[in-house]
Amino acid sequence: TASRSASHLAEAQTLLDDWTETDYLLASVDDALSVDALRELPAPRRHALLRFWLQSRDVLMPSTRVLHSLEHDMLQAAHDRVPCVQWQGAVVHRHRDLLYVEQPMEEWDPAAQWNWDWRQELVLPSELGCLSVFDANVGQGMHRVMEGMQSYAISRSRLPEQLQVRFRDGGERIRLPKEKHHRALKKLLQESAVLPWWRECLPLVYAGDKLVAVADLWVSHEFAAKDDEPAVYLVWQREQNISARA
Repeated sequence: TASRSASHLAEAQTLLDDWTETDYLLASVDDALSVDALRELPAPRRHALLRFWLQSRDVLMPSTRVLHSLEHDMLQAAHDRVPCVQWQGAVVHRHRDLLYVEQPMEEWDPAAQWNWDWRQELVLPSELGCLSVFDANVGQGMHRVMEGMQSYAISRSRLPEQLQVRFRDGGERIRLPKEKHHRALKKLLQESAVLPWWRECLPLVYAGDKLVAVADLWVSHEFAAKDDEPAVYLVWQREQNISARA
């Protein structure tokens, strides 16, 4: 009968919901989702888990067509690829074994530059956040750990009145405190936990033609504060987490 069929459907849906919550607990890594865990599930549970994950991230649910495209692109691409699927209000990236969902960025000019009076907050374009500088009491050399990356305080006396802020143009190099040689920023970013699609969005802070800092992740040895001098911290405030999850 119709009532019995409806009852069976309700029971099946309840069972699927229970599986989905369990699958999510096993597949989620912070706010990311494991590709390997998705591959191990039968199609109905995989689809349910993707929907559950997207709902948990408060993004607009994609159409069935986009969801199938998302599933195919993310599960089939080679391990070293970084596939991306976007729809209104959301974008999903894959990095290694994890899926990340974010709000899509508005278009912005990667060649843009700003002169910055660092005593004032600098608002960056396209929801990339803002840069601020705060006084610090230096006493231990290396002071902050942000998202697994060590950041040095900056010598206040070595900062000019005006700094310049721009994005990566390629070929940038930086010598980190306590290191003897310069390193290519491209390689440093590849070795770090910064997600690939964020690497071109990092604000680079310059004093003239000298690189002072890479966002609030790294400071050049030339501008890093010594233990006994007045210092400041550079802080990049933003909505998104730019680090790969463990």
